[in-house]
Amino acid sequence: MNITVRKSTWTPVEKECFIQLYKIHRINFANYVPYFENRTLTQIKSFYYNQKFNNRQLEIKKLNNDNFQNSLLKVQSQSSDSVGQSKDLTVNEADDADDADMLDFCNIMM
Repeated sequence: MNITVRKSTWTPVEKECFIQLYKIHRINFANYVPYFENRTLTQIKSFYYNQKFNNRQLEIKKLNNDNFQNSLLKVQSQSSDSVGQSKDLTVNEADDADDADMLDFCNIMM
């Protein structure tokens, strides 16, 4: 039996097949091998863990983006609330306010 192992990226058909097999077999990857004649067990496992890692990174990026957007909305809301007030801040007070906003932003990000 001379099987050529594919080293290229996964095709959309292979990805869809993987998803369907995952719904049935979960992480019992040995059951996937008969369906992928050009992929090794190691490649199948690697595909799963790479996708899992990439999905986690996307979730983190989305959460960070959502937190950033919420921080911007909060700052804009605070700015619009203070539009009617005419209080002149000194340079030091303005710097302190900026530092406090940055600390709030960093706490949200953590």
